[in-house]
Amino acid sequence: AVAILAQVLGHVGIMSASLVGREVLVWLQGLDLSYAIKNPKRDICNAWLVAEMFSRYYPHDIRMEAYDNGLSMEVRANNWEFLYKFFLKKRIPIGKEDFDSVMHCAEGAAEALIRKCYAILTKRNAPKLQAGGGYNDPEQPAYTRATASTKLRNNEIARVPDDLDRTIRAVMTLERHEVELARNRRADVSRIFQTSRTNNVADLFPATQAPTSQDVLPSEVREVKVKTLQADVAGLDTGHEVKRAIQPRQMRKCAVAALDVNAPSTPGPGYAGKTATEIMKTVVTPILQENDTVMKSMDPRKDIVTSFLELAAARSAGVTDALSARVFDAMGAKATQLAEGMLKMPKEFYKVWNAVFPLLGTYSETSPGFHSIVQLLCKLGRHMKESDGPTTHQIFGDVAMGSLSSLLVSSPGKRETLSEVLYSFCQDTTSQHLSVLRGLKEHVEDLPDYICCLASLISLEARMSLLDENPGPGSMLDLYVYYSLIALQNPQPKVRVAGLSILNVICQAAGMSVPPNRVDAMLSTIPAMVDLASDTWWEVQAQLIQLSCRVLRAVPDAVVDDNSQMHRPVARLVPVIQKLLSPSASQNVLQIGLCSLVHVLKEIPALLTDLGRVFLAALLAQPVRMRRRLLTPVTEEERHVAYVMGTASRIYEEVCLPDHWPAGPLFLSLGDHVHMAGLTRLAAQHFEVLEILFRDGIEIVDTNAFVEAYERMRGPIIFGLIDADVHHRAAALVLQIWTHPNTVFAEECLNVSKSVFGQILRTIYGDNQELNLVREADFLEFLSLACDQSPAVAAALRERIARFRTENGLEYSRSSLGNIF
Repeated sequence: AVAILAQVLGHVGIMSASLVGREVLVWLQGLDLSYAIKNPKRDICNAWLVAEMFSRYYPHDIRMEAYDNGLSMEVRANNWEFLYKFFLKKRIPIGKEDFDSVMHCAEGAAEALIRKCYAILTKRNAPKLQAGGGYNDPEQPAYTRATASTKLRNNEIARVPDDLDRTIRAVMTLERHEVELARNRRADVSRIFQTSRTNNVADLFPATQAPTSQDVLPSEVREVKVKTLQADVAGLDTGHEVKRAIQPRQMRKCAVAALDVNAPSTPGPGYAGKTATEIMKTVVTPILQENDTVMKSMDPRKDIVTSFLELAAARSAGVTDALSARVFDAMGAKATQLAEGMLKMPKEFYKVWNAVFPLLGTYSETSPGFHSIVQLLCKLGRHMKESDGPTTHQIFGDVAMGSLSSLLVSSPGKRETLSEVLYSFCQDTTSQHLSVLRGLKEHVEDLPDYICCLASLISLEARMSLLDENPGPGSMLDLYVYYSLIALQNPQPKVRVAGLSILNVICQAAGMSVPPNRVDAMLSTIPAMVDLASDTWWEVQAQLIQLSCRVLRAVPDAVVDDNSQMHRPVARLVPVIQKLLSPSASQNVLQIGLCSLVHVLKEIPALLTDLGRVFLAALLAQPVRMRRRLLTPVTEEERHVAYVMGTASRIYEEVCLPDHWPAGPLFLSLGDHVHMAGLTRLAAQHFEVLEILFRDGIEIVDTNAFVEAYERMRGPIIFGLIDADVHHRAAALVLQIWTHPNTVFAEECLNVSKSVFGQILRTIYGDNQELNLVREADFLEFLSLACDQSPAVAAALRERIARFRTENGLEYSRSSLGNIF
């Protein structure tokens, strides 16, 4: 029936149903495409009709005028690339590996893609095709079947640019051909025997005279006499023949020889364990059998591991993140056995890597499945390099470096995690890491992308203490400083940010005990840092403030000692910080700069004069929400913040400023700030900072200096008592100052406040209607509480109110002060 249908459809110019299935063919006809698909290999190679298919379901997302219905390779590539962006946007599981072979007219690729489109768009599984009719159909005569040379001339092999990949595909093609030949020979034995019997009977008995049981005479079977071999056969030398018969075909000397996913692996000499595929199957099968939905979606033509990974890559409804994480965690528990098999059979590593690695591009960096796959690969790498480091390094370089490098470039949000995978297969030595970096450079042709990858890798170098090994030209530190200086001159902001982040890690890695070679490296970058002070990109400014503060902390003696050779270059960083921490700067820059500068102020008190007021001005300029995050304790999870959504920004650490700042010196700086700004009223943020400074306990070393600082702020502070907007904060602050444990400081502050207190009495009980005055009840409550706190405060207040009654009798008579005093 299928053959008749194919013949009929062929006469009317429609693709045969045997190629894609009758349901798929009916679906295609219902889409009303611009022209019928007659030869799928030719008709959909330029993506025009595929775009039309999806435009029926996404009419607002696909505009057909954006596609060119041509057949040149340039047109095909442009169409598919444009359509691929749509697939990524809508999270449609069609990757480049699906349409690359279609674009090059590979045999059977177009039909497979049509069936996949049908399954995605209709949410139904494509019908199974009838078996038979393959490339090497056993029913074909032997002389019409494709030979090995015919298959090696396949354009899909010849167009691969990489020599290693092209060799691997050729080896896989040859081994599949051998498997087909063996299967065909087994089928031929039975068919030839049956054909020979049929031919013999037909020759003896013509069709018109069928033999009957009476016509057939019993045949006489002669007895066969076999002579017994008496001679001694122990000495016969048949070893060479036997060895020649059973000796396996020698493979090419390559770390990934015979890399065929479907062909059975040949263990190395002396290895009696299971292959990686068998181990994974024993782990995956019990877990998947618990989920009927997933088992029904499995492809029966493939093994359970391959079928599950394909479902996971396609984000099938039954394969949840939790299920994927559980499966890969179970595989990770068998990492030791898997690693042992991969070292004995490198082909097994090729299988596992190419089966599992594509999922890293499919899953998001926040999904449990992504982290489980990363943990699996990291465990494999660690176990393999512990057993045989050089072999692991070679296998990884041959098989995985290219694909991992591409993903590092294309997925900025996954770089930090993927860097761990990269170094898991590398021994923790400087020479091995430099070798990996050279290999990465060969695969990442674009220098900015390579520098961005280095910005993620340097954190691991610092964690392993490799930056300070073998100092000098050609060292690890020298390489990173070289590329960071190149990055600082790059026109792309993200590359400049990457260069500054590299230098930040170099400064941060060793804390305050920086080796001399690292100090010299940091000093050599200061001129380039100063040149970036005028950069307008916010994250460049943020990274530059961080780096400047870390350089100052790394060489504190050079900041203080004017005679130091390093004093002049290091001192150039102070104006950089002052410029970038302007109150008009970006809120993100101020937030990051405050968290960095607070450590400098605590560790280098000499810089308080230059940077203390800059710090306070930036803190007071921040919005309430962002300032509160810096003034209140936060949890470990809340400390790490990304100020921009997505992968466009790095992760920054926010700290609780009161845990680190020098409270006393900052109080003095705040007095200078208020006086120099000429403020007559303080806003809520001023009282908030002052209240926290006194709440944490200011250590008053020089009483006169602190009293002088308070005297500069006494007017705005005392007037806050009658300002309805800040009354409660001002009242709490005034009580903290007037009742401070340092009695000398408290009495002096109380004495210098008397004159200002008389002014606020005349203001609150006068005729000042334009001011937003506090309610009298709240003001009297403060006076009553202040009197209860301290007898000295009560006596001073009675004196001032008695004087107010004498000098301003009319205003006093309108008040309720007599109820308290």
